[in-house]
Amino acid sequence: MAAGALTGILLGLCSAIAWGTSGLVGTRASRAIGTNRAMAWGTISGFVIVLVPALLTGPHDVPGGRTLAWLIVGAVGSMLGLWTMLLAYRSGSLSLVAPVIACQGAVIAMIDVALGNPLRAATAGLLALATAGAVIVVRGSSGDEESGPGMPPLAIAASVGSAVFFGIGLYAASVAADDVGPFFPSLVTRVLGLAVITLPVLAIARGGRGEIRGWRLALVGGVLDIGGMLFFVGSAQTGDVSVAGVLASQSAAVSTILGLLVLRERMSHVQRAGFAMIVVAVTALAAGV
Repeated sequence: MAAGALTGILLGLCSAIAWGTSGLVGTRASRAIGTNRAMAWGTISGFVIVLVPALLTGPHDVPGGRTLAWLIVGAVGSMLGLWTMLLAYRSGSLSLVAPVIACQGAVIAMIDVALGNPLRAATAGLLALATAGAVIVVRGSSGDEESGPGMPPLAIAASVGSAVFFGIGLYAASVAADDVGPFFPSLVTRVLGLAVITLPVLAIARGGRGEIRGWRLALVGGVLDIGGMLFFVGSAQTGDVSVAGVLASQSAAVSTILGLLVLRERMSHVQRAGFAMIVVAVTALAAGV
């Protein structure tokens, strides 16, 4: 195996681990200090990490109107995706929420079709498989004695919303990235988050020593989120982009495993089958099957 391909695989695995671990850290942060504060502190650390690479690889002139429109859509979608993700982490089980949010890949595929690209039979089948898996995970199994808990309505709404918002945001960001570089859309998202969430939250926040651990976790979560993106870009540039996509898509599996092992969450046998369906569908979509 060529050195570049091996490096790409390793970076892709690091991307999945970073994004998957950010799910665990984000869950603990949002439960410790709330969704808004977790988002506020995570946005700060994410902004600091992505600032330099975004400026180094970003545009030297003001982007055109079409690119600016895609940047705005991407920033709004990604910011709302991050906020609803933390809300889902706070109100539901990580091991159940993460697979549903991973359906963002299916949302991206549906957007691609909605914008005029043909829907292949294989893609349609994978979209149906991901949707069915998400429904199974959400509904649980009430007849199984070892049944895992069902998802509260708020967690369902937040996780589905996060998948939709992330799908819109990532699709728009990928289009804009052709003109502004791979990191600039993430910088715009963090700048928007600083203005809309961080500044208002910090302006009204009343500090407490009991919250120190929470905001530290939120800062780490922001670093992991941007770190996953940096690893993914590095994987795509040194190896094969389809391989990078497949490896990075396993972040949902990492989050689910961490939820089961670290947070002692449970999944019923039926929910595990739904989780497997989502992982298979998302992996295949990332591979371009």
